[in-house]
Amino acid sequence: MALQIYDDGYVIRFPDDTLAAFSSFNPFSFGRVVSEESYVVKDLDTLLSIASAYYKDTRYWYIISEWNNLDKPIELVTGTELKLPNFG
Repeated sequence: MALQIYDDGYVIRFPDDTLAAFSSFNPFSFGRVVSEESYVVKDLDTLLSIASAYYKDTRYWYIISEWNNLDKPIELVTGTELKLPNFG
């Protein structure tokens, strides 16, 4: 099990590669990932803009970054397919 801590919350990656995320500003907002959706990066997209559109809050950018194992989350490439996790 791996724990990654961010200013806005933390992410736990379990041995079976599933993920759980918790926010520091709303600790009951997430749980374990139950499904995922695909998203294709568009021109001028950022993790903040995608998080805002998908989760209705820019502070959830780190969940998308962790789920997609992004080494350089600031450098999104247009046309890249990202997986957006849904939590149960």
